[in-house]
Amino acid sequence: MPNLTLIRAMRIIACGADRARGFARPMPAGCSLSKLQSFLEAINQHARRPLLLSPPCATRISPDEKALIGLIWASQNERQSEFLARASWLVRWPGQTAVQSRCDDLAAALEVEGIFPDCLPASAPPTRQPALPVLHPVDQARPAIAPQPAAMI
Repeated sequence: MPNLTLIRAMRIIACGADRARGFARPMPAGCSLSKLQSFLEAINQHARRPLLLSPPCATRISPDEKALIGLIWASQNERQSEFLARASWLVRWPGQTAVQSRCDDLAAALEVEGIFPDCLPASAPPTRQPALPVLHPVDQARPAIAPQPAAMI
């Protein structure tokens, strides 16, 4: 549930300040919405590319939203090397310290309020197929490509 609250807050902030003010009530009292906004501004300022956040009413979590939650998780759990690895996919190198500083502030505020986001996997593999093609060794007795049957006339 903490992930959904944070993700929804991020989505509303990305939509505009008017909608963000209306969302301030569901956020915990001591968790400053301005810290979340400051974190997102740092990400936006130093991002490698525009991040894709879903609309506030969407039920699916975008890969970029999962990555942002992963940054907060790594910061709360004091995993600096993991934070830097995750941040390197989203943020250019010169801006990583600014993003980390703001994320640490946000993580501390969330921790005081007892909000501990779960680490979301970056992507889930398909359920019925392997994520990548499976390569099998070529059998020397059989050709790699089976001959096509002759067409019937």
